[in-house]
Amino acid sequence: MNLKIDIDKVQYDASKRSLAKVQLNSLWGKLALNRENYDEYAIVESNEELWGYLYDKSFEVKDLFCGTKKALVRYKTVKEYNSKISRGVNVVIAA
Repeated sequence: MNLKIDIDKVQYDASKRSLAKVQLNSLWGKLALNRENYDEYAIVESNEELWGYLYDKSFEVKDLFCGTKKALVRYKTVKEYNSKISRGVNVVIAA
């Protein structure tokens, strides 16, 4: 690709600059986002569901908020040590 920019024709445009900045920040956030570091939430309505989260070794329960008929479980999915890196994460491009 042979791209040449004529400096004399370049004009400052605040709206285009702001839009480009928002797009670049969004792109950086998308590429650098590591979803594995975020907690997940589940609303459970039965004791069986709740015990499933508490006793399943693939979940690490962080918090439990109990209501009268439902409970909110904040948990993290436990990954094995040799888990693969998500295909949607690219810190090199994001940097």
